[in-house]
Amino acid sequence: MVLVYTSQGITNAAVLYFAKNPKKHIVTSSITCAHFKGDERINILDKKGFNKGIIGNIEHAIEYISERVPVEFIIKSLKRDEYPLYPLEAYREAIVNAIVHRDFREPADIIIEKRKSALEISNPGGLLNSFPIKDFGKRSWPRNRMIADILSRTRYMEKMGTGISRIIDNCKQNENIVEINRQKDFFSVVINSNEKETTQESSVKSSVKSLDVSGLSTT
Repeated sequence: MVLVYTSQGITNAAVLYFAKNPKKHIVTSSITCAHFKGDERINILDKKGFNKGIIGNIEHAIEYISERVPVEFIIKSLKRDEYPLYPLEAYREAIVNAIVHRDFREPADIIIEKRKSALEISNPGGLLNSFPIKDFGKRSWPRNRMIADILSRTRYMEKMGTGISRIIDNCKQNENIVEINRQKDFFSVVINSNEKETTQESSVKSSVKSLDVSGLSTT
């Protein structure tokens, strides 16, 4: 049973799920999404913040990414296959994972960045000190137990403790390289684009490299 109300009032989990304006009560409840033109965090094309509660934030964040992820269609015989630059199942799991494990005491939002060749979902709060590293990706050890309990009753969390493995598996199937960054007070999932370089792009890069080398003087 999920505790929503106590003798001291409603719980933080209840505020995050049911309040019309969660940030009014918990200032770290929002998610920030940003779309950059290149791979550097310099030229920003678009930025949005969502303060819609747990479910609303998940839905809006997924929609924000999906609108910016191209899909390649490949027809083999009579079947048409879809190959998105980033698999929906992977970044959905990463967003849910960030919410379940974020540290709400830290003055930072969950950040989702869509860059030219990578998608990164990061949250403040590393692994709990009590969590055995050998069980990473195998066992459920959420920082926010009540939030995880409620999400486990929705379509966004199929089985607790399988999020990381599902991210890795879906990226592998979609030919994406995924990086899991674990730090003391920070956690992030980086999904690299599966877009292949064209012959022309490779030729241009080679030419640039050759030009740089030829411009160096020797002594």
